Formats: sequence, structure tokens, C-alpha cells
Amino acid sequence: MNLRKNIGAGGRILRFAIAVLLGIAAYVKMSPVLTLISLFVFLEALTSRCVLYSLLGINRCPKK
Repeated sequence: MNLRKNIGAGGRILRFAIAVLLGIAAYVKMSPVLTLISLFVFLEALTSRCVLYSLLGINRCPKK
């Protein structure tokens, strides 16, 4: 299994923002589905790894 980072800094910032917005929406609507989606997006940002990118072979992380 490929566990390398595949999200760049810009993607991480965007995912953090989306996770916060989804978390607020989940709280306001009391939606467990939005809560789970928000947590999933937050974990992607935290780990710099996107499952969909891995499946599609996309790498947005700059090479060192």
C-alpha cells in the first residue's frame, strides 16, 4: 500500500478550511453524516494523503 504524501500545502490548507466549514454545518444541522465527512477531510489534511488521489495515481506534493 502506498502511504506517501500526495497533497501539497495549498491542498492541505483548502482541506482544513473545508473541514472547518463542514464541521460548523454539522453542528448547526446536528448531522452525523456531515460530521463524519468533516472528520474524513480533516484527517486527509492532517496526514497529507488523499485516498482518491492514491487510487487515481495523482500526486500534488512537490518533490524534494
